[in-house]
Formats: sequence, C-alpha cells, structure tokens
Amino acid sequence: MRPKFHKVGALSSLAVFFLTINLSSQSLPFRYKQNYITGLATNPVLLTNAKDGTRRLFIVEQGGTIKVVQPGSTTPTSFMNISTRVLCCGERGLLGLAFHPDFENNHYFFVNYTRQTDGATIISRFTANNNNSAGDPNSERVVLGPITQPFSNHNGGMIEFREDAPGVFNLYIGMGDGGSGNDPGNRAQNVNELLGKFLRIQPDVSGNNTNPPYTVPADNPFIGINGADEIYAVGVRNPWRWSFDRGGTHQLWVGDVGQDAFEEVDIINRGGNYGWSLAEGRHPFKPVAEPKDKLIAPIWEYHHEAGKSITGGSVYHGKRVPELAGFQPRISRLEREGQAPLFRLRAGGLADAAAAKALCEAVRTKGGACVPVGG
Repeated sequence: MRPKFHKVGALSSLAVFFLTINLSSQSLPFRYKQNYITGLATNPVLLTNAKDGTRRLFIVEQGGTIKVVQPGSTTPTSFMNISTRVLCCGERGLLGLAFHPDFENNHYFFVNYTRQTDGATIISRFTANNNNSAGDPNSERVVLGPITQPFSNHNGGMIEFREDAPGVFNLYIGMGDGGSGNDPGNRAQNVNELLGKFLRIQPDVSGNNTNPPYTVPADNPFIGINGADEIYAVGVRNPWRWSFDRGGTHQLWVGDVGQDAFEEVDIINRGGNYGWSLAEGRHPFKPVAEPKDKLIAPIWEYHHEAGKSITGGSVYHGKRVPELAGFQPRISRLEREGQAPLFRLRAGGLADAAAAKALCEAVRTKGGACVPVGG
C-alpha cells in the first residue's frame, strides 16, 4: 500500500541552516578560526551554551564528560564527569545536554545518555554548584527512563527546552527507532512505545524531590486515548541532531537519518506522523498497514548518491553575515564518505537565487558539489 502524504509549509524567513563545507575562508563571506578549541578528550558530540549570560561554551564528550570553555579561552576545563555511568561508544554514550531556561537561578541541567551496562536511555536532571561553575555528579535525579534499547544504534540523543506558553518550559526528547536496520519491531509507528518518536515532558524543577520527576503537557496528542502520554510526534528513524528556530513560531527543525536511499529534513508538529518505517523520505518503504492519519512529507530530502547521513543544523537569523540573509531554512549539514560535502540552498527570490549560485560556484572551485535551488 502506497503511503499518502500531506504537505506542511515552512515559514519564509531571513534564515539559513549552518553548513559544514570544505572551503578556505577566502571563498566565503565570513571567516573561521583554526583550532578554536583544543584539549578535547574523546569524541565531542555537542557544543552548546547555558543561555545564562556568562557566554560560556559547553562541550559534550561521548564518553561521559562535559567540558566548559570560558569567554576568551580556547582551553576547556571539566564541568562534570559521569563516565562510569555511561555505556559508550559507537552510537551510544553521553549524547545530549540541555540547560533549564532558568538555570542561572535554579541551577538545573539535563542530560541524555545510554547507561551501563545495558545501553538503556536515561534522561536525568543534575544540579550545578559553586555559582554554577561545576555540575554535581551526585545530584542526579532520573527524570525519564530507563527506556530499553533493543539494539546498540539509533539512540537519538538531542534534548532541548522550548517555552510553549508564557513561563511554561517543556523538554523535547528525540528518540531513535531502537536500532538494527529497517525498524524490525515496527516501533516507530507503535504509539505505545517511546522509540521512533519525539517526546515532550515538563520536568519538575521545584526542588522538592517528593514530587513526580515530570508531568505531561495537557495538550500532548495521546492524552486520554490509546498511546503513550509522553509522545509529541511519531514516525522518525534517528533524529540525531535538531534545533528550534529562535525566530517566528520557534519551529522544530529536524534532520532525520535515512536507511537505504534518502535523508530528510522535517518540521515537527504536535501529533504529526513523519512516516518511518512506512516510508523513507517521500518514498514507500514497508508494505504494512496504512496509519489512520496521513503521513507528513519532509520539507526536503536528498538521495544517497548526493550525500550520506544528515546531521542536523541551526536556523540563522543573524545580521553579521548579510550575504547569507534571505535564504529560507532548507538545509542541514551533510556528510559524504571520502568526498567533499554537498549542500543545497533554496532561495526565496531572484536576488537570493543569484547569491546561492555564487556561493555554489565558490564550493565547486574547492572540489565540493553544490546545487542551488532557485527563486
């Protein structure tokens, strides 16, 4: 049975997904620094900040450590080490970090990791001490989990807060489909499992640990009907990295890693079904029963002949790089095996199309591949 899709439009904005491209800074309308941060240990997987006004950078290392870099420094120091609790590596490890929006005052931050010894997913809350200069590994409170992972891969990993109503901060969690290949347990479409989903919860930050570790937003789509209350959206394969647009309606932009042929970019909405494993991208994948609701097609996809695994991205609304202004957010970082990266830019008008074409020319002169998608 061929799955049916309906389209979800993206808001036009002065934005662009950040790219990873193999170019010299002379060919780009901005500069980058060599060896910006040194002294990292094992597999840095995330760079983030606490949004607390300190301008510190935090680096998540897959083995179970979090490093912090002070403004003006290029040398990280230890923020917290929970490596004895983390099962690493491959696609397992310490995979996500999110600071509560009121971290400056409540001192709470959250991590996503696969635990020793079974690799189950754990979402935990920790407390920072000494004027928020260091995380206390002994302050752990498990918020959600363990979520059993039947295989070692497709653990997702990203977590992040969004203010969904004034003063209401919900934690979003991207969960992979449980791994192996081809979603053998059809978990992504099973609304009674948390795998292959986006989850949304409201963690307790009252300081009273006799309270439940989290509550569920009242408008989560499966409240009061068949399905897990924590689910926000279904049908994703492995949303490894994603981000909220900090402008407009703060849409959730996701790069969902594909299986055999297609990688995709989705805008995730409450209650949406994004197809996996009935479909890969816009294409039928498994001949199983069609879901009750129509599938939501990705806003963009590309074939593996063009690039390999998609690894997420961030929407840019800045003014410091005016040459990038005007592109609609349609791209995420791509990785190619043994070749220069490929990326595509989608422009919103003739001027943007010309800028996309010029930037693609710069990529091609450096051995990369680039296809401008025009006005």
